[in-house]
Amino acid sequence: MHLMAELTAEVLLTVNRAQHLTHPSFTCEITVTQPLRHDSPRATHRRQGLCMDKQLLEESLTLVDLPDSGLTVRFYDILFERYPGVKPMFQRDTRVQAEMLRTAVVSVLDHLEDAEWLTTNLHALGKRHASLGVTRPMYTAVAECMIAAMSEIGGEAWTPAMTTAWEEALGAVATIMLDGYPEEAASEAAAEESGAA
Repeated sequence: MHLMAELTAEVLLTVNRAQHLTHPSFTCEITVTQPLRHDSPRATHRRQGLCMDKQLLEESLTLVDLPDSGLTVRFYDILFERYPGVKPMFQRDTRVQAEMLRTAVVSVLDHLEDAEWLTTNLHALGKRHASLGVTRPMYTAVAECMIAAMSEIGGEAWTPAMTTAWEEALGAVATIMLDGYPEEAASEAAAEESGAA
C-alpha cells in the first residue's frame, strides 16, 4: 500500500482558518467546495466546519504510540478479535501492515493543514482499499478498534476529549478515502451499508 500514490482529486478542499483564529487549538476548517457524487449517500450532505484539534491529536498519539508500532499491532489484535471476518484480507504477519498504518497515521497528522495533500493521498489510499474489497462498515470498525487500542494503552491518562478528537479525525479520513472510491465500488459499499441497516 503506497500512501503517496497519485490520484487526481475529485473533491476540492480548502483550508479556512479565519473563523477560528481566536481559538488556537483548532487548526483548520475543511470545507467541501464541490458537491459529492450525486448517486452516493455521501452526496446528501456537504462536509463543512470540520475542525480538528491538532495539538490534542498529537499529544494523545504521543501518549499511546508504543515502540515497534505497538499501538497499531494492538489495534489489529482488537480488530481481529471483534471482527474475525476481516482477517483473511490481511497478511498472516500483520507487523508490516501495522508499521504502514502507523506511518499513515503520523503522515496524516503531519499534513492535517494541507487539504490538497490529504485529498490526493487519501483518495489514492481509498482507491487502493476499494480494490481490496474494503467496505464502508469496515471503516467504522477500524475507527472503533483504533480508539479502543488507544484508550486501553492510554489508561487513566486517556480522556473523553481525546476519544472525541480521534472519532472526528478518523471519520474525516474515512470520508475522504471513501470519496476516492471508483463509482462502482462506492455504489457497492453504499448498497452493503443499506443492506446491513
